Amino acid sequence: MGKVFVNDMINTQMTNIGMTNLTTSCIDITNNESVSKRFGALFKFANIILSVSLTLLIICIAVSYPLSHLFSMLLQVASHLMIIVSASVLKVAYVVRCIAQYEQHKQHKRVL
Repeated sequence: MGKVFVNDMINTQMTNIGMTNLTTSCIDITNNESVSKRFGALFKFANIILSVSLTLLIICIAVSYPLSHLFSMLLQVASHLMIIVSASVLKVAYVVRCIAQYEQHKQHKRVL
């Protein structure tokens, strides 16, 4: 793992006004492989959540509308509420998936 030495912003500002007391801090550069693995895991997790929430959404729509005569009123109300919840989770999972895919692509470009 590589390290880069950089001046702190405060110390840089101190030198700009004439003070000479400089200290350097060490910042770790993240390993591309570990970052890529993290975003890969996030991508897989988002895909699983997308699949589950889409399946739940389809089931809830079926219970709420075309098959409503087969279910009790309580189950229909719960199904209507779950439509809102599962649609929201679906949207959030899609955004997380897009972020993970973008970051993986960005990491892949750095390697090349």
